[in-house]
Amino acid sequence: MLLWENIILAINSLRSNKMRALLTMLGIIIGIGSVIAIMTVGDSLSLSVSESMQSMGANDIYAFVKQKKVEDETSKIDGVKYGNITANEEATDEDYITPEMINELCEKFSKEIYAINMQRDCGAATISNKTQNVNVNVLGVSVGYFVTNELKLKEGNIFSAKDFEEGRNLTIVSDKFVDKIFDGDYKKAIGKEVEAILGSKNEKYTIIGVYEYEEQSMGMNMMMGDNITTNMYIPLKTAQKIDSTLKNYPYIQIVTKVGVDSDEFSSRIEEFFKTFYRTNRNFEVEALTMTSMVSMLTSMLSTITLAISVIAGIALVVGGIGVMNIMLVSITERTR
Repeated sequence: MLLWENIILAINSLRSNKMRALLTMLGIIIGIGSVIAIMTVGDSLSLSVSESMQSMGANDIYAFVKQKKVEDETSKIDGVKYGNITANEEATDEDYITPEMINELCEKFSKEIYAINMQRDCGAATISNKTQNVNVNVLGVSVGYFVTNELKLKEGNIFSAKDFEEGRNLTIVSDKFVDKIFDGDYKKAIGKEVEAILGSKNEKYTIIGVYEYEEQSMGMNMMMGDNITTNMYIPLKTAQKIDSTLKNYPYIQIVTKVGVDSDEFSSRIEEFFKTFYRTNRNFEVEALTMTSMVSMLTSMLSTITLAISVIAGIALVVGGIGVMNIMLVSITERTR
């Protein structure tokens, strides 16, 4: 009976103070909802990044040039002992991975390596017809690019072995490119010549293929609407003609054969490159697997989510104090 009386008393109190009750409920709902939303967004972001990275290939290894960590010769400054420091140097083409290194890598690990992807970013260009402009990023690629990346062709073909060897002025463009420049007529686009200004050079390329453009995993290009930038692929040797001073690669992508332990093999790749970079005082090659990169990103996102959740938790505690204050006022009003 006492319980029922308390329930009736509470309901009557809520009815007589509707605004106070609404604001109290609003504070509780917003506080709890914000914490749940932050945790959900954090988990969703981590999952999205993980799936995106895994879709790029579970057997992929990225070998890239990075600065060496060197021991400080002074060891102690003003009585303070310092650990490792990083040399503040900028890598040049001489510090990058050379074609000779890549050839030797392929020969030594021919049983483990399935394909190697090398790229040369030639920069951005704008291509136009009489009425439309389209933004492209001209990318020189090796044969391995089409092995490591699933490029869905809508029309035409990829580059042949002769195209790669001779460095012919051919290109593969996206369906978005064709939609603007050739009114979506893929057959009409094949065989047509397009002109791109790259730096001080004016280059002409013949279209031999049209690929299906896929939206990036994070949907960054959705905000750009129709004014998106797509890749325009050319043979790697063709890209090297644009700037003949650049002969080496800051990174390469290695795809291992089925059954090869990528984590163990990445350590062997690092050991292989140490022989070439032993005399290089500032730079070395590090090999990272897709698994380790996913773990690093997931850990980073988890830390960020936790930090934001703590801030939201503090806000929730402050809101809770406000709710307790209102409850205390309500009780004080009924006890004279």
